[in-house]
Amino acid sequence: MDLSSQQLSSHRSRLGRKNTRDVELEYLDRSVDGIDDKESARDFLQSIEDFTTRKAHEAANLRKRIGLPECLRKDEGRRGHQKHHSESFYHLS
Repeated sequence: MDLSSQQLSSHRSRLGRKNTRDVELEYLDRSVDGIDDKESARDFLQSIEDFTTRKAHEAANLRKRIGLPECLRKDEGRRGHQKHHSESFYHLS
């Protein structure tokens, strides 16, 4: 999952958000000033992150059920962006 995080991070960096006065806003700002033509791309990247996180958890749970280590580690400072939908993000080690 580290690879997917790196890929998503590079795409997110190209989807910065500014208001009509060219002031930079938070990545997930959904205020009237924050909505722009890149909204669907940001939502798409978020859906990829949600999917890969869910699959990593499913793989970890399967590994745990068959007696193997889960191989998940919590990443507290991911990508330098504001936290997204999930409060925590995990990587397969």
